[in-house]
Amino acid sequence: MTSSPLSRRGFLTGSSLFAAALSLAASARAQDPAKPDPARPDAPKDAPKKEPPKEDRRRGPKTDEEIFAEQEKAREELLDDEGREYRICPQCGNKMYRQGRVWTCSNCGYNYVE
Repeated sequence: MTSSPLSRRGFLTGSSLFAAALSLAASARAQDPAKPDPARPDAPKDAPKKEPPKEDRRRGPKTDEEIFAEQEKAREELLDDEGREYRICPQCGNKMYRQGRVWTCSNCGYNYVE
């Protein structure tokens, strides 16, 4: 019986082929269509679908102006432990405090003039 030592190149080639085969099998399995659950009957297709209002179907993050407009609508005063008024920062979600006419975030430094 002749045994040849396995070289580094041969080992890496074999392991890369094995990894490629595994990833190919996983991607083929992921592309299989999902089978419907036989225990749950399908909903009637004639039933009207409820479409959310166009405002709720928005994609992407809100702009700063939209966040400020929502805060103006809610306009209830938020007070911290020390009794100071604060707002929620649109950038990082931390507290913003008023310094004169300017609201400044205590975490990230985001600010705007009111």
